[in-house]
Amino acid sequence: MDSTAGAVIAAAIMLSCTMVVVAALFWFSTGHSRRRYAAVEQLALEQRNLRAEVTEVAGCVRAIQHLLEDPAEP
Repeated sequence: MDSTAGAVIAAAIMLSCTMVVVAALFWFSTGHSRRRYAAVEQLALEQRNLRAEVTEVAGCVRAIQHLLEDPAEP
């Protein structure tokens, strides 16, 4: 009877350790995913800002080209 009780206790300890490892891996995975999502969102915001700036500069370049093509009449 003692060997059976010992086996049950050993199995319970192994199961508990396995559950702790699984919980730690899940916690690490969700934290990593959250940080990665935040980084992707930050990059998307920077890309949108850069596109807006490029569009603004392109508009200025077109305006300057237009001024250079049509000289003012005296």
